[in-house]
Amino acid sequence: MNDTNDPHDGCRIKSVYYWPNGMAMVFCEHGQQMPRYQGPTAEMRPDIQRRLREQGAFGAENWPEKWMPA
Repeated sequence: MNDTNDPHDGCRIKSVYYWPNGMAMVFCEHGQQMPRYQGPTAEMRPDIQRRLREQGAFGAENWPEKWMPA
């Protein structure tokens, strides 16, 4: 995924938080925020799901319904 020169392209998504105000926050395996995947949940969900599927994450197609909100 090195199409945008994002420094986190080589990192794996470790944590995804979605908030009652409709925003999503994503952190990599090193605990760093991944701004490319942060913003309104409705807009970020397809990109986050795609990235999780590429990582082989089980259940990524159901995100965020099966994930606990922060």
